[in-house]
Amino acid sequence: MESKPMKLLIIEDDANDCNNFISCIKGRKDVELVAVTDSDVDGLKYVKTKQPEGIILDLELNNSKSGNADSFQFLDNIKKLKLN
Repeated sequence: MESKPMKLLIIEDDANDCNNFISCIKGRKDVELVAVTDSDVDGLKYVKTKQPEGIILDLELNNSKSGNADSFQFLDNIKKLKLN
């Protein structure tokens, strides 16, 4: 019986770092990349809709096109969702 891959969300504003993460994930059968964004606001939307099991979160989103530069607000907001 094959297990389902872990759903992973990346919230990162550095394109090189995103590409490095994506390169690491390519070819793996145990990880499914559900979304990549540079915004904590969009990241929260993806958490609600995609329900990832893992999140790679840049804590300083200084180059984000939208959202907050400080990702600690994201952590507070995700707690409010009361996810399983």
